[in-house]
Formats: sequence, structure tokens, C-alpha cells
Amino acid sequence: MSGYQIHAMYVLPIDGDDSELDVGGSIETSVMAFNNWLAQQSGGARLRLDTYNGRLDVTFLRLEASDDALAAAGAYLLNVLQHELKAHGFDDPHKLYAVYYGGRSEWACGYGSWPPSMPGTLAVRAIGPGSYHRDPGTPCWTGDQLTPSVDDPRYLEFGMLHETLHSMGFVADCAPSHALAGHTADGPQDLMYSGPETWQPAALDLGRDDYFQHGNPDCPDLARSAFLEPLPQGAQPPAGWQQSVTHKGTSLRDIRHYLDHALTVVNNGNRSLQVFRVVEGAERLATGVHAGDRKVLLQPDEGATWQVRDEHSAEVLLEFSSDGEAQLVEIP
Repeated sequence: MSGYQIHAMYVLPIDGDDSELDVGGSIETSVMAFNNWLAQQSGGARLRLDTYNGRLDVTFLRLEASDDALAAAGAYLLNVLQHELKAHGFDDPHKLYAVYYGGRSEWACGYGSWPPSMPGTLAVRAIGPGSYHRDPGTPCWTGDQLTPSVDDPRYLEFGMLHETLHSMGFVADCAPSHALAGHTADGPQDLMYSGPETWQPAALDLGRDDYFQHGNPDCPDLARSAFLEPLPQGAQPPAGWQQSVTHKGTSLRDIRHYLDHALTVVNNGNRSLQVFRVVEGAERLATGVHAGDRKVLLQPDEGATWQVRDEHSAEVLLEFSSDGEAQLVEIP
């Protein structure tokens, strides 16, 4: 199948235990379960899945980073995984990557992009041992809790579908019941609900007024998504899909409104760079970036500025993009 597709992946840190969820069929069953539920709710429409010889194509990827190093990314795990997958060649402009992540997450059980406000092409469900949602007392469902039946989606399957729809741009902020950046406040039975009540997903867009078959041509509608099969008439990719907003500046603060996640500094010049963290006028050398290196991940935080200079302390002009990368433009 060509066109826009959901591509399933089983991703592990370098020291993560391989439960063979890809070759054993567990991930395929999980994806088919939430896709079957979606078809029941939508009247037949399903997500367009990347397949091979009639079976779900599930890619296995082991990263170079350790479980502890990746877990330390906290709220920025999605951005770090996006960067890592892109570095391994998983950047097809027509694919959204549904990642079953077998490492540990210490911030959330699920992560999703939300284009156009939060560009990205990953939907992640953390299924590694020891994963929890901010509070260690709220553990995530793990890989051994994937459903054994394509007709019985469970909490983890609803969670993956929830994050996948986020990364397709839902719920858009033009929806009447939009709440909390990409969710709906209609009720805890809604697939895309977020709020004070316990989430108990059982319906696709309660009331059909927020993100599916709502009839508003000026607000994104899953019923018109290019990721659906059968392909709808006038199918559309998510707003801002694979588009990168760029802005030039010499510090991370220059792009506060463009970027709110981890940043990779790419030094494609011929001099070494120095990265400083500046808080209330006091600066401290954070790290260096050698010529040709693309190593450093920075996390913006309130009250701090990341300043990039060359080896002679001259400010460096960088071009920042909303997908989390900063390219060296010139050295004044």
C-alpha cells in the first residue's frame, strides 16, 4: 500500500531486554486490535497500516543509548526518540511511526506529537519495566499486558491509538470541546479525553462534534485524514505535516516561541563550538561540540538561556528548526 501509512516499531535501548514482541506477533495483534475497534466505531474506516506480504510490517530497532540515559530525558523522551529514529533513517515523509518502546519512561506512559503546534512523526507507548506516569506509584502497563486477541483491545491498545491520533493532529484547538492541548473534555469514555476523571475509553468522539465526522470544514476531521483506509475523498495529511519552522538566532531564547523541547546542535562548520547555560546573568560552560559533530541535546527551561559561541568566544549564528535541530549558519 502506498501513500500515508502507520508504521509499527519495537524500539529498545542498548541494554533493554528483547521480549520479541515483533517476531512473536504481539505487536501485530495489538495494532490490529485497536484498528478493529476504530473500524467498529467509525463505520468501517481504519488506519492505513504499513504491511509486508499481507502482514503488519513491524521494525525492530535497538538504540545506542542506555535505558538510564534515555529515561533521564524525562518529559523530552519523545523528542530524543524522534531524533534517534531520524538518525537511523526512519524519516519517511509519508509515515507516522507507532513506537512500542521497551525502555523505561519516568514521565508519562504515552507520548505524541500534535501538529502543527508540536511537529513530529512519532506516537510512543512506553511498555518497559519500571515505567511510570510522573508518580512512581502510577505504573504504566508493560509489554506483557498487550492484548492476546485482535477483538479485545485493552488499556494499552487504547493508549497507543490515543497517541497516534495526537500525532495526526487531533484534537485540534478549533474543536468545541478541546481541552489540555489535543484532548477533549466531553467525558472519560471518549478516546481523546483528558481531565480529572479516570479515563475509561469506549467511544470515538462522543457527540461527533470534535474530531470525527463533525462536519466543520474549517477544523481538522479524522474522517478526512490521509491516514485512513478506504482513502476519503479529498484526504488531507495533518496540518503542517513534516514542515519545519526555522528561525535564526544566537541563543535558544531567540526561538522560545518556536521550540519548547530538546534541541540538537549540529556543528557543520570547521571550528569547535562551546555551549553555555546562562541563568540570571551568570554563565556556565555546559559542553563543547566539535566540528562535524551532532551530539548535544539541550533542554530549554524557564529563566535559562543556552548561548552558543565559537572557540574564540564569538557568538555563533544558528538556524533553529521546530523539529529540534540547530544548524550552523555562519561564524561572524
